[in-house]
Amino acid sequence: EATKKGQVRIGPPDKDPQATFAFPKKGTRSAVMVVPVGGGQVKFVTSDKAAVQLRVEVLGYALNAKPVKVRSAPATRIVKAKLDATAPLVVGPITGLAGLSPKAKKISGVILQVQTKGLGPDGAVKIYGPDRSIPGSRSAPVVAGKKYTSLVVAEIGTDGKLAIAPTVPAKVKVTIVGWVHR
Repeated sequence: EATKKGQVRIGPPDKDPQATFAFPKKGTRSAVMVVPVGGGQVKFVTSDKAAVQLRVEVLGYALNAKPVKVRSAPATRIVKAKLDATAPLVVGPITGLAGLSPKAKKISGVILQVQTKGLGPDGAVKIYGPDRSIPGSRSAPVVAGKKYTSLVVAEIGTDGKLAIAPTVPAKVKVTIVGWVHR
């Protein structure tokens, strides 16, 4: 919780930060932002006399000068299920939902809010296109007996579908919140 409502400005350390994130005094707020960096560093500046706790997750990066084409989407839940680790749940096609392009080839990645609750030991949920490589790292953590919310950027399959594969039994909610245009 913040000491009072305010904003955080985010940007490269050698310039005046331009990206702005407003936060309330009570509760939490999340946002997906594309922020330029300088020398692998980012500067955070809060409004006067406001202190706030931040959790930052890097969802991706670009090494070239081309701008990343991130599109916001109205929050659209695509999964609410109790899953086990025996087989992935395949959903979709999600193309055309929540303002996503109707053509999978125009979607570089889909931005998802993933809420998990572990029904056993700690683990992870991996989200990927069923005809793509399974990610080597976790997409979203699963904490035993607790709810945990993450933002995930996942590549969809060529058919517009997603596979959701937990490594442990878990309750999982997946909501589309944006996408990256190819």
